[in-house]
Amino acid sequence: MYEAFKKIKWEMEKAAALFPFFPKPYVCSACKNRVSYMKNFGVKAELFHSMDIAGGGLRRRVLCPVCRANDRMRWIDFVIGQMTDIYTGRRRILHIAPEYCVERKIRQNRSAEYITGDIMPGKADRVVDLTAMKFPDSRFDYIIANHVLEHVEDEARAMGEIRRCLKDGGRFFFSVPVCLDRKTFAVGRNLSASERLAYYGQKDHCRLYGMDVAAHIEQYGFGVREYAVNRYLQEEEIREKRLLWNDRVYIAEKQKKACGTKNNGKG
Repeated sequence: MYEAFKKIKWEMEKAAALFPFFPKPYVCSACKNRVSYMKNFGVKAELFHSMDIAGGGLRRRVLCPVCRANDRMRWIDFVIGQMTDIYTGRRRILHIAPEYCVERKIRQNRSAEYITGDIMPGKADRVVDLTAMKFPDSRFDYIIANHVLEHVEDEARAMGEIRRCLKDGGRFFFSVPVCLDRKTFAVGRNLSASERLAYYGQKDHCRLYGMDVAAHIEQYGFGVREYAVNRYLQEEEIREKRLLWNDRVYIAEKQKKACGTKNNGKG
């Protein structure tokens, strides 16, 4: 009964958003529809609003009522389409906790070998634990994991597994909430849910990434480039697409040797 009610509610919201006589100031780049409104989305947490954190917290008017893609998904989709050949190339791709709008587009690429994974059974093609992946060495051209790393307790082990499973020159496409006024921060393991909420903004987060996230990930043997919304789109387009001006995603390329060389990670 509840699922049927949700479906009816969604259909009504879609109809209102697409109603031909309403002004349509917004465009969803994921489904290509112009809509009359967008919905609020995200987790309301005091930390996300007391600090300058991109990609987290409650965001206003960012969820498309037609396809349910949110601001983060739309920026991920934009960067994948503009900066990679994931949608068109003959590539081997592992996608962790897949965003449905991105997954749909990758599955349309018949030349790609595409596997989705999730820690929870039934949510993807395979059950995949980032800290213990059951794939051979140098298996993938791309591994995608957006808003996943902040949930992983043993980051070093996960990054080691990602590096192991990527080919030389393979790319790890990722995003995380980023605090723009401090460096990456972790108190330690075995924190209570209330402590995680206080330190990181959510009960299931294990760290708070900071402005040094590119250099932080480079220590694991990657060269990292950052793609921030305000570096690639004009202010008017950001408003129209309902993106956050300071949101960002990263592409980390596996280096032949884990040398730990750091740069500013900008691109």
